[in-house]
Amino acid sequence: MDVETSIQVADYVVCVVVLLIPMAIGILFAVKDAKKATREEYLFGGRRMSLGPVALSLFATYMSGIAIIGTTADMYTNGAMITIMYVGISVSYAIGLFTIVPLFYSLQLTSIYEYFELRFHSRAVRMSALTVGMLQTICYMAVALYSPALGLQTTANIPLWMSIVIVGIIGTVYSALGGIKSVVWADAFQCFVMFGGALPIIIVGIKTAGGWSEAWPLAVKGGRVSFDSFDIDPRERHTWWGMVLGCAFMWLGSTFNQSTIQRLCAMKTMRDAKLSFILNIPIILFYGVVMFFVGFGVYVYFTTIQCDPVTSGLISNRNQIMPFSVMHALKDMPGLAGLFMATLFSASLSTISSGWFSASLSTIWCHLRLEFFKDTALATKAPQPYVKP
Repeated sequence: MDVETSIQVADYVVCVVVLLIPMAIGILFAVKDAKKATREEYLFGGRRMSLGPVALSLFATYMSGIAIIGTTADMYTNGAMITIMYVGISVSYAIGLFTIVPLFYSLQLTSIYEYFELRFHSRAVRMSALTVGMLQTICYMAVALYSPALGLQTTANIPLWMSIVIVGIIGTVYSALGGIKSVVWADAFQCFVMFGGALPIIIVGIKTAGGWSEAWPLAVKGGRVSFDSFDIDPRERHTWWGMVLGCAFMWLGSTFNQSTIQRLCAMKTMRDAKLSFILNIPIILFYGVVMFFVGFGVYVYFTTIQCDPVTSGLISNRNQIMPFSVMHALKDMPGLAGLFMATLFSASLSTISSGWFSASLSTIWCHLRLEFFKDTALATKAPQPYVKP
């Protein structure tokens, strides 16, 4: 097996172009909204954000490079049951549709942490929730930055610090320039990059195996396409009960999150806010199908060429299997490896920009009370009850 995984000029060009587009979006909205740079416009898009971009942004915010690398590695190692978690995630959006959306859109709060003070009449509760929420956001952003960077460092020879700096600077700049509009529209663009970047490895993996008729039996023989684990034993790695029920409740922490609430309150009507949650259900399920076929493509590729990169010592960690497979399988197709690198960067950018923006909003707006914008009277504006138009 040829272990060379060099990056070509075309790959760097594709990656740079994809990364520059979010910057261009940020500059566009900074110039476009320069004359109406109010707090409401910057943080909530004037509460007139469109349904489609917000729905895609809700999806992209939490589907980081961790999902792309981790889901593929787990399916390659343990089989397809890991992809059932996307069913559980969809259930959490269905729950949020009837609980979180009606409550928080009606309150029209600036920060989710204001709710705790309104509900419990205690600033201590509010500050405690803020502290936990900020720690969770910072830790998640750190992992979202580190995981793809580690994979690219090993397989594409991109220094770890460089990946982190690139994603951190780009995410910070376009979020700061254009506000919530640039974050949402950049997320929407990055959604298409994330889906598009997954297709090459699926096609190449199946083609290498000799077509679908040869690839499917290989995966069946290896036990990688089985979905029949209904065991109630909690010690089992993946079961339908654990993946659906466990992931549903786990993901409620993401739906009950500052980034989510900020997007809901930025929409025109309650109907649009509900539809954004409804649309995320098929998007999440489709993404789960894509991740299944990505893992399927990686497995049949390495099975066909009869080489396990981990046992052969080509990589030191199974979490590097996805970057390594792309860099190896697509090395003769200029630009496609770069598209995958852009996919990882885009997935991280959507998480970093949303986390950075929501964390800044929660801290500055609600607690430091700094007056950065023209309409300073809004700093003390109490939440108004929702009135159906």
